[in-house]
Formats: sequence, structure tokens, C-alpha cells
Amino acid sequence: MSPRNALLGLLLGLLAVSAVAQNNTTNQTNVSNATPTPSPAASPVNASPSPANATPSPAANASPSPSPSATPAATGEVKIITEPVDGDILIDRVVVGNGFYVNASFPAGLYRLSYGAVAGYRKPDDTSLEVTAGAKVNKRGVYTAEQTGVARLRVTQEVAKTSAAVDEAVDIILKVTNEGDGRALNVSFTAAFPDCLKLQTGEPAFKGDLDAQELKRVVYTVKPVKLGLCLVDPTKVVYFSEAGKRFTATSNDINVVVTAKQEATPRLTLRKEISKADPFVGDEVSVTLTIKNEGNAPAPMVNVTDTLPPGCASLRSGPTAWSGSLDQDREKVLSYTIAVTQEGPCTLPSARATYQDERKSLYTKESNEKALAAKARGFVDQYKDLVSVFAVTGGAIGAIVTIINISRKAKGKVSEKKKKE
Repeated sequence: MSPRNALLGLLLGLLAVSAVAQNNTTNQTNVSNATPTPSPAASPVNASPSPANATPSPAANASPSPSPSATPAATGEVKIITEPVDGDILIDRVVVGNGFYVNASFPAGLYRLSYGAVAGYRKPDDTSLEVTAGAKVNKRGVYTAEQTGVARLRVTQEVAKTSAAVDEAVDIILKVTNEGDGRALNVSFTAAFPDCLKLQTGEPAFKGDLDAQELKRVVYTVKPVKLGLCLVDPTKVVYFSEAGKRFTATSNDINVVVTAKQEATPRLTLRKEISKADPFVGDEVSVTLTIKNEGNAPAPMVNVTDTLPPGCASLRSGPTAWSGSLDQDREKVLSYTIAVTQEGPCTLPSARATYQDERKSLYTKESNEKALAAKARGFVDQYKDLVSVFAVTGGAIGAIVTIINISRKAKGKVSEKKKKE
């Protein structure tokens, strides 16, 4: 190759290298100035997804958003409780309370109601919660025990009559039953009644222990003070297991329709008495049941029934039931005799009376209970009559012997005196 051609080839090569370098620089500049498009995975919405099984944060008295069909201004009242243990209450997966939740201005709509887990118990099934404008919704979630040796209380409230006049005495009966197979410790409650009622007699409270299958009955008397419908709220009972775990149980609510004061109304009282509280097994015990009309009107169609506890007592004689009418300030007495058939505690249950007034309103009344503590006879108890006879006989014989001895001594002294003379 000639020197001229070699020089020309070198110049063309340098120009080609310069063009390639300039093109690479331009491409790098374009890449560095470009705005990247984020992938769907980098979206802020998907950057921190919520776990599907995460427990929502508790929100006291939280009101979940209503369904699209609900009107924001339309609300109802919602009251939800759990028993016999306190468990989380969830509405549309939002925790709104534990053991108890109430909201008087809950948005109307259809929701999902569920409950949280509690160790040792099977939680209630999920259900729907429909809230209607201006209406009240009461829900109760009942947990089922999955273990033995656990106390389980059932609480009920009863009212002696559902319709009463102002200032008319009304009995409220609260019953707490331990239906479990374990002991309930530190059972406590105080019944709360509204301002439409005034406490007259009795103590609407209790504190103590309840054995398995034991029943505690509390009766107190109130007087209505306002006309209209009087709602008695449920009574909440708190208790503890032998392991120290806290439980709750809640009763039903009851209603009393309060009317204007009536001029004439019968009012029965029942009182039960027994002749002895600590008999021996096999002894007879007299029972007296007194029914009195302390109202200001006759009580027609009175029906009284009394029952005996199975196993520890049996009827020997006398009536345990009566039907008839009872005028004002008059009383009827039932007397009967029972035999104690079993050693240990024996409770004679309450007698029950139903009656009507002249307006055909139905009333109920219960007497008090009576407790016996029967004991087995010992040897002395079995033969105490014979021992008494022996004691009396022995005393008499002893007295005669004493008299004979005194007489003998007297005669001896007289004989000695005569000899000396």
C-alpha cells in the first residue's frame, strides 16, 4: 500500500470511532433524564397490605360504616353482651367492646356480628346484625365451656305482676343458679332498677359463693312511682372460678306497666314456719303455712300449692294445697306434718300462690324457704327415754337406802343410850 492510501485509511478510522463515542454519550443522557413508570407492586396502596387475619384495633363505641342503603340520619339502639365470659364484640370486623356494648345512635343498616376467641370456650357463631331506624336491637353471645370443673351461672329475673298501680307493692325475684360442675367464688351483684320504681323492702344484692347446682334466690319489693311502661334493666353477676378466672352472667330484662292508683287491690302474703330446724332422721316436723290478704279488696280464685324436696322429706299427714277465696284482712292456715328421711341439710322450698282481683288481673306470690339440718341418732339419743327411767328409778332407790341407813343409825344410838342407863 502507498503512504497516501495508508494515511487516508487512518483518518477514516478515527472519524468512525468519534461517531460511535458521541452516540453512546447521547444514549446515556437520554436514559438518565427519563421518568420511570412504577410497577403495580410499587404502588403505595400495595406497598403495605393488611394481613387477612389481623385483629382490628379496638375502638370503644365505634360505629362501623353503614351499608350503602342506610340513611346517615337514621339510627337505632344496639345492645350486645357476652356470657358467661367477657369476649370481644366485633361489628364488620371492628372490635367495639369486650363483654358489653351499647350505642343509642347506631346507623341503620345490615352488619356482620362476630365474637373474639376466649381460652377454654367455644365462641358464638357469626351472625347478621340488622339495625332499623328508631328500633332497639339486643344481642347475646353465649360462649360454651370446653372444659370440666367450671362454674356456669344462669341468672333470671321475674316480676310478681306485670301490671301495677302507682304505690302498689311489686315483688321482683332474682334467681342465680350454678349449672356448672365447679364452684363459683365471690359471686356478687347489685340489682339496678330505674327511677320509675322505688325500693320498699329487701336487699337487691348478694355476695358469697355458690356450689355446683346451687340456687340463690333474692326477693325485694318495689313500688312504682311513675305512670307508663317501666323497664327493669338486666342484672349483671360477676363471679370467679377456683382457678381465679373472672366470669360474668347477665339476666333478662323485665317490664312493668304502671297504671293509675287503684282503690281496691288484694295483696297476699305467705309465711312458712317449722316446729324444729335440727331434727333427727325419722323425726316428724310440723309445717305451718299462713296465707293472708293484706290488701284492701277480696282475692277470689286463690290457689296455693306447696311441695316437698325429693329425697330428704316425705309427707305424713295434712294438706299441702288449698283453693278458695280470701277476703280483706282474712287468713288461711295450712298445717301438715313431714318425716325427715335423710341426714344432712334439707331445704323446704317456697310455697306458691296465684290469685285474681275483681278486674281478672292475675297475681303470683311465693313464701319464704325453710332449712333443716337433720342428724343421725346416737346411742344416748336412741335410748334416752330408758336412761331417764333408770335415772329416776335409781334416784328413788338411793333415797330409800339413805332413809334406811339414817333410821338404823338412829336406832343404834337409842340402844346405846339405854345400855348406859
